[in-house]
Amino acid sequence: MLARLEHVHGNADTTTENMNIAERLIKEHHFAFKYTIWVKNALVRLWIALGNLEKASNIVQESGITNNDEIPYLREPEFLALLRLHLPGKL
Repeated sequence: MLARLEHVHGNADTTTENMNIAERLIKEHHFAFKYTIWVKNALVRLWIALGNLEKASNIVQESGITNNDEIPYLREPEFLALLRLHLPGKL
């Protein structure tokens, strides 16, 4: 993901721009479920890294998962994103 590379290089503005593009693409197009989940998980991790917990939380809330749900194999990345939001160090 280009946003992750830009983040590593310290380009916060370009990172945010690429993340917004990725969010728009997964909303506009019907990608396979597993790819959409992977992209959303990557976005949550980057929003947390950038300190925007509100954006990260919104993505997790849109998935409809909760702490009490069973964790099906295909949805594990969503639950990892939820866990990252709850951890004090924000992995």
